Amino acid sequence: MSLREELRVWLASAPQVVRRIVTVEIAHSDLTKTRYCCNNGFPVTAWADGEMREHEPTNFLIELAKTDNSLDQDYTMTFDLTDRQDEFRNELKRIPFNSPNPVRVTLREFLSNDLSLPMSPDVVLDLEKIAYTRGAASFSISSPRLNKTSTGRTYSPRFISSIRGFL
Repeated sequence: MSLREELRVWLASAPQVVRRIVTVEIAHSDLTKTRYCCNNGFPVTAWADGEMREHEPTNFLIELAKTDNSLDQDYTMTFDLTDRQDEFRNELKRIPFNSPNPVRVTLREFLSNDLSLPMSPDVVLDLEKIAYTRGAASFSISSPRLNKTSTGRTYSPRFISSIRGFL
């Protein structure tokens, strides 16, 4: 059965043995390693960056906060930081405040019966802001600002209807 047919069956019937698994990849040149996380209760080996990689279990919640007329998508991700040594928080402190290259957050979705093929193309986002609370971090992440020109003009389907079919 093709992935499209599997996804259609899963959405139509929601079998109890097959679940949706979301993985997050956090990468930056100043981090000591690229972090691979999943919203599962146990580690999984899933497809990432052209090969199968181990993803550590982490509690996180991703919400699509808003989508404005500029086609940019803004997400809010609440990330659990309750590791014993504060390893992840110390890693985030390594990134300079005015770093020219943004932290890349890549989202992937899988069905639990096939972790070798994502359900959709990778969603690559830029980390814009981090807010810490006790035991958690709230990330403001958004799609890369690709649709703005050097003149400051923003293009959206509201103003140019044919751009909707292009994107």
